Amino acid sequence: MSKSQKGTRLTVRDIQAMRSRGERIAVLTAYDFVTAALLDASGVDILLVGDSLGNVVLGYDTTLPVTLDDMARHAAAVVRGSQRALVVCDLPFGCTTTEQAALEASQARLHRVKDSLKHPDIQVKWNSPAQSWLEGIFSQGDRRLARVIMAAHHRGCRLDAWSEHFHLEAWREAFAAAGVDPDCYRAPRPAGSLHPWEHLDSGISPEFFQAERERAYEGRQTPDCRQAGCQDCGVCGGEGVDLRLAGPPAGWAPKAPAPPGEEQVWWYRLTYAKLAEARWLSHLELVNAWYRSLRRSGLPLAFSAGHHPLPRVAFHGALPVGVESLCETLEVGLGQPLGERELVSRLNRALPPGFKVLEARRLIRPGKPPRWERLLYQVASPEPVFAPEAAAKFLTAGEFTAVRRRPKEERQVDLRPLVADLKVEDARHLEICLLPRDKDNLKVSEILRAIFTLSDAQVLDLEIVKTKAQ
Repeated sequence: MSKSQKGTRLTVRDIQAMRSRGERIAVLTAYDFVTAALLDASGVDILLVGDSLGNVVLGYDTTLPVTLDDMARHAAAVVRGSQRALVVCDLPFGCTTTEQAALEASQARLHRVKDSLKHPDIQVKWNSPAQSWLEGIFSQGDRRLARVIMAAHHRGCRLDAWSEHFHLEAWREAFAAAGVDPDCYRAPRPAGSLHPWEHLDSGISPEFFQAERERAYEGRQTPDCRQAGCQDCGVCGGEGVDLRLAGPPAGWAPKAPAPPGEEQVWWYRLTYAKLAEARWLSHLELVNAWYRSLRRSGLPLAFSAGHHPLPRVAFHGALPVGVESLCETLEVGLGQPLGERELVSRLNRALPPGFKVLEARRLIRPGKPPRWERLLYQVASPEPVFAPEAAAKFLTAGEFTAVRRRPKEERQVDLRPLVADLKVEDARHLEICLLPRDKDNLKVSEILRAIFTLSDAQVLDLEIVKTKAQ
């Protein structure tokens, strides 16, 4: 039964899966309960509560007067009026970043958003205000911040883009030790002041930038120079360049779009290895590497529709950073059929080091992601840390709890149902078979840490390879 039939709400993952399968996705704006109910009943997939409600509903000339309370009120109404559609809500202009915004003000705004949107079907995602505060400082900073970075490094700051590794107090101490006031970077810069990036020449004159700043404060637009004539920005060098909109080449005619359901896509499931230096790529970096490789391969790719077409690829799961694998899978859609051996050969010539396609299999239709029942891993350690007694104690235990640590919570999880088998070959090598489930899964390294009481350094030294998925 589909989500539409069950009445359960679509999620971002559902929309991504629809896009990977080449399905058409209907998106419309809604600002109130009645409109949302009508559009939801007609099968619209995404309802957008845009700040255009300032013009359409509230009667403003622009969207600038729209407030956070306005957006929260209308978003809640749309959620109450819909049952299936994914609801996406804009944030109004100026509510997230202002030069004068202090850290405490950002935190207060975040709590205000969360309190305004308390609803079982509303999920609020946000960036850490403390991290955004630091990012704002570095976006405006100068060479004095080099001293701050070194002071923070000496205080143990590492991987601070990840919230679980971010230590605000250490950064505050670093600013104080370096004699740098972080608040000076949040204040608006006076007209004519020297900027840290002044030595970089973008080709646009400082006078034009200043005039644009004044226009922005006044709410005035700068016309397009291709249509309204030269605006004297300086990028053309004053050489009398005549800019005009490019037209289609002679003899070119736009291709008529295929009717819905008639675009033919040939789907293939690829099994590939991720080894050596490739194991350090995050899932997002892996996706980008595949997109670039697919374009380099010259394959007849099938692309998604819309303003930003991408190759039709469906990735299956995310491998933890640092773990190698011989059995990762994905599905790729082609615009014409191709022999499986040729597909493997052409992809392997284009893939970066560490990636290798092992097998390609033609699919009749895009299938659901494989649901693995068993995952087999081989693990090696440079130190003799795998005690057979600890493995035997774990296998005979009826229950074996460990702490599952995540950025926003810690809780006890029973590891025993997750492990089907554990074979210690010697003190430096073992094989472990996991039984994945819908929730409360742990990484292999987390499970081995708990069973063999490994230290952080010993966990980092583990060489983990996923060898089989069944």
